[in-house]
Amino acid sequence: MTLAAPRPIFVIALVVALLIAYPILVNGYLPAQWPLDATDHAIGRDFVNLWGAGRLILDGQWPALFSKTSYLDGLHRVFHPSLAPHFWSYPPTNFFLAVPLALLPYAVSLAVWTLLGLGAMLWAAGIGLSTTQRHAVIVLLLIAPATFTNIISGQNGFFSAALLAGTFLLLDERPVIAGVLCGLLSLKPHLAIVAMPALLALGAWRVIFWAGVTAVGVALASVTAFGWGPWQSFVLATVPAQGAMLKTFTGFFTTMVVSPYGMLRHLGLQHDAAMAAQAVVSVATVAAAMIAVRRTQDATLRLGFVAAATFVASPYALTYDMPIIALVIARFAVRDGETAWPAGLAGLYCAVLALPLAAPALAFMKLPLAAPLPALLFLSLAIPLLPLKQNLATKTVS
Repeated sequence: MTLAAPRPIFVIALVVALLIAYPILVNGYLPAQWPLDATDHAIGRDFVNLWGAGRLILDGQWPALFSKTSYLDGLHRVFHPSLAPHFWSYPPTNFFLAVPLALLPYAVSLAVWTLLGLGAMLWAAGIGLSTTQRHAVIVLLLIAPATFTNIISGQNGFFSAALLAGTFLLLDERPVIAGVLCGLLSLKPHLAIVAMPALLALGAWRVIFWAGVTAVGVALASVTAFGWGPWQSFVLATVPAQGAMLKTFTGFFTTMVVSPYGMLRHLGLQHDAAMAAQAVVSVATVAAAMIAVRRTQDATLRLGFVAAATFVASPYALTYDMPIIALVIARFAVRDGETAWPAGLAGLYCAVLALPLAAPALAFMKLPLAAPLPALLFLSLAIPLLPLKQNLATKTVS
């Protein structure tokens, strides 16, 4: 059997991803005239949503966030008149992020956002590891393609990775903290599509309780601070607009969709058929994840099941949410140390690691390779557990 050392896989993945993504990076992301890049998007891309929304909220113009035309006009006023169109898609709890970030100049705010997010992810990645292992994980994550993708896109993938990792890595020893972290995922609720059922399967009642308290508390705090209006507008305007965007399925964002739904749309299926297929896959994937997390006491492996399954079960799975996948593989690499991986497994990990940068280019080349990779990752984690004759109720996490 051919074997491969774990840690060099990250270097190979970065080189491969950069080679595949090079045309898109050069033509789409290189800075032009500050604060815009070559395609009239903000340097830091989607971060302008948080910063610009915060400026509008501070100006008392939060209703503009829920009107496509008014929002773009507002961004042109507070940021740059040539900025490409953007769409506000977040629940009003994100106002608590947008407002303080808008108090800083854009460049400073972007740097703070990036460094805080990266720091949060690196902290979560090191939970339960020795000092030497933590240092190794940090190095691996700093060269992961997902890290590069999240930095240039200005997205919140670092924070969501920290929250999801913290939930499952602290689940046994710090259930209250784990619950609070899980509850904060309500800021991006579609990423909890597998996490919450997995917690139910584990009987992690204290974690679930504190997750609920946190999510409800943050929502009520947003109502207290900003009123009911933003929530009404979010439900009546933003949610339908999100559905319409997915149904139309046009624009660059479609190349970053790594779900089965996205693959089927790229293959030519219409929205209803693709969503029906996605629904079947989602139900099966969530059920499989609920079974899988109960077959192991390994916290990193549980997190791996939940992370991989999330990108199969959610139709909204996007490349910039994938730092959590890199975090899991980095923990595997550090834990295995010098123990070589089978070549096939190493190749799969390398492909999954490269995906966040490579997916858009693959989509432009009409190669629907993104969606199968998270599913194959899940299977690679689950298959070794199949022969085990374990009682699925071996332990209830209190």
